[in-house]
Amino acid sequence: MTGIGKSITISKKGRILLRSKLLRSWDRELEVMNREKKGRPFEFPPSYLMIIHVIFNP
Repeated sequence: MTGIGKSITISKKGRILLRSKLLRSWDRELEVMNREKKGRPFEFPPSYLMIIHVIFNP
């Protein structure tokens, strides 16, 4: 696996294991995305979308 796939492990029991580094970067990603942004702030960073992609398209 490459990219985000290295940060996610899907076990046979359906559990999802995320590396803590990925979760720690969540706030930093949002901070950068919302800097100087007008209007409603983003709530989910691009890494969230990548996680969903890896889960549903292994």
